[in-house]
Amino acid sequence: MKALSKIVLMNFTFVALALLSCNKDNTDPCENVVCQNGGTCTEGTCYCTAGYEGASCETEQRNKFIGSYSTTQLCDTIQDHYFFTITSSGTSVSNVVVGNFGGIGGVLLASINGSEMTIPSQTISSAGVSYLFNGSGQIADQVLTIHYAITADSTTTYCDATCTLNE
Repeated sequence: MKALSKIVLMNFTFVALALLSCNKDNTDPCENVVCQNGGTCTEGTCYCTAGYEGASCETEQRNKFIGSYSTTQLCDTIQDHYFFTITSSGTSVSNVVVGNFGGIGGVLLASINGSEMTIPSQTISSAGVSYLFNGSGQIADQVLTIHYAITADSTTTYCDATCTLNE
């Protein structure tokens, strides 16, 4: 009987030590994290798919670009002022439509990645003239700065535009 008591006591001690040595902080850091729009959780942090941002991937990156802009641009030595708009494109969550860019009418398509906008080479025709545009820009504090090239009649002009988002 004494031997049985020792065995029971040893088993109880072993189980108690095993339970005490378990890491009780073994919870999944992603257990209560919901990542939206295809984002994935790793170690409690959401990693967003292309076109989304925010703690839970809840915001389209292009949203900060959407609106009407007042623009001052310098092309070579000529300064100009005009208005243009940026709207969502239905083709992709990373794309936008730029209307009246350069103040010549027409629309351009651009892609958004974070705070950067890329205007791939494309042509707008206005008043019988074809204009080839390409460039890139970055937005910070509702000011979009764009560096671009415009080619018309075999002449390329380089421009810097400072565009303020109208509220």
